[in-house]
Amino acid sequence: MKKQIENLIISHGWKDVMIYDLNKIEELYKKWHKLMPKIRPFYAIKCNSNIEIIKKLNNLGAGFDCASKDEISKVLNINKNPDNIAFSNPCKYEEDIKFALKNDIKKTVFDSVEELKKISKINRSKFELILRIYANDKKAKFKLSKKYGAYDYEWKELFETAKDLNLNIKGISFHIGSGAEDKKIYKKALKDSKNCLELAKNYGYNIDLIDIGGGFSENKIEEFSKSINDSIEEYFKNIDINFIAEPGRYFSETCVKLYTRIFGKKERKEKFYYWVSDGVYGCFNCQLHGEYPPSPVFLTKMKSSKKYNSTIFGPTCDNEDQILENFNMPELNIGDYIIWNNMGAYTIVACTDFNGIDQTKPMAIYIEDNNLKYRKNIV
Repeated sequence: MKKQIENLIISHGWKDVMIYDLNKIEELYKKWHKLMPKIRPFYAIKCNSNIEIIKKLNNLGAGFDCASKDEISKVLNINKNPDNIAFSNPCKYEEDIKFALKNDIKKTVFDSVEELKKISKINRSKFELILRIYANDKKAKFKLSKKYGAYDYEWKELFETAKDLNLNIKGISFHIGSGAEDKKIYKKALKDSKNCLELAKNYGYNIDLIDIGGGFSENKIEEFSKSINDSIEEYFKNIDINFIAEPGRYFSETCVKLYTRIFGKKERKEKFYYWVSDGVYGCFNCQLHGEYPPSPVFLTKMKSSKKYNSTIFGPTCDNEDQILENFNMPELNIGDYIIWNNMGAYTIVACTDFNGIDQTKPMAIYIEDNNLKYRKNIV
């Protein structure tokens, strides 16, 4: 199938192509349920909102973590059941809250007094509120704790305010950061969740949902799942709690390859400079957050094994639009392709068409079972 895909790309001369392996998503879903059968995944679609990924996970039985009206709409167009959506943004536009209310979405997150007051003005009884508490893996690729999560000394005021406003709190959530590295943070966060649950009882709240957030990646899932399962057994044994999670990167990162076409080349003193069809204003925006692309693979007819000091630029006129610098690689030609693995998480969703160069709608090829289909990417 790899050869079939490459022949398809070369014959059409597409400038950049994303390969979505939907079979890989199914494999990861089965692995999740084998490792954490008691925790239902609610896919964080902000990670990659491609409609085929959403459809695939919906068919497999996942729920969805949404942060905005548009994300909610995208899911509702596929699955009309509002119970499959968690409105997990702790700080929302009023119009988005009203939209969630209109569509009967109950699970919504808060972490401040001001958010409780905002929700109260819109509806006092409809929502099943989830308190997001502070959690932080300092080594995570994307840290979220600076922006979200209530500290333990704030919980009392939040419960008191919710009680005064006659609001219903049903859950607790946390998120240790995307691309987490430290499994011990889950243990601490679950212990904090148990303490928060006990405090909630003092205000008459019966917590029956714990959302353990995201942070998962394929290469860490085994060790993280053991820490999570052991912590749940330690802190929530004999307590009737539903557990959900918000994996985004785990499902989308490794299921996508990106093919970029070389359209410019320059040689200077035995150094080569290449211009390719995607860059930091496109899928390689992940570099702006400290993520760097894996070693590239080359689709070329060149046979030389000699390697040269090379730099790879993106397509815009920005000097900083650079993917790799001083990288040893074989000489390539205009029209060749460079292939990048693991390009599904926080890439295409943040693309722009800066400089008037289209980077937001690459061609997409989808692999499902033994079939291929292709069309302009839908994000």
